[in-house]
This record gives sequence, C-alpha cells and structure tokens, in this order.
Amino acid sequence: MIAGIALLLVLLATLTGAGGIVLMKQGIRGFTWQVHKNKALRAGIGLFIVSTLFFITAINYGELHLLYSLTGLTYVWLLILSHRRLGEPVTKTKIIGTACIIMGVALITLG
Repeated sequence: MIAGIALLLVLLATLTGAGGIVLMKQGIRGFTWQVHKNKALRAGIGLFIVSTLFFITAINYGELHLLYSLTGLTYVWLLILSHRRLGEPVTKTKIIGTACIIMGVALITLG
C-alpha cells in the first residue's frame, strides 16, 4: 500500500511537472519581466512547484532509485502535451524514443 502511494505521487509529479513545463513554454511567448501579468507562466511555475512537492512526499514512502527512474515518464507526458497544447510535431523517431524510455523505466522498476 505504501509503495502504491509513492507510485501514484510520482506519476502525479511527472504529469504536473510536464504540464508546468508546457504552460511555461506558452507563457514565454511574448515574454516580459512582468511575470505577475503572465497567467500561463505563473500557472506553469505553480504546477512545477506542486510537482516537486508530490515528488518530495513520494520519496518518503519508497526507494529513491526506483521512484526517480519513473521521472523518465515526464518525457512521455511532454510528447503528448506539447503536441496537443503547442502543436509540436510527433515524429516516428520521437515515438520510438518514447517507447525506449517506457521500456527502460519498466526494466528499472521491475528489475
């Protein structure tokens, strides 16, 4: 049960972290130093902080080397979110690379 909580928290950390990065990318379009006026940038920073808090909490409940390997899943979320939110292309090479990441995470986690 405790390991399940850690797993869930790390998965949430990867998803919120990826979402934060995508929002920050949206926010830097037309960037000015008036961050307080830039909603996307503020939201991205906020999600990134939430992601960090999820991860800090997760490492209390599991083995660090296993949990940290799961952060590689951030690349999977980024591929999906950057395509949907930013219109970035999904190429065959990116799909193959993402599949390799998923397999690597599975090998580390299961091994």
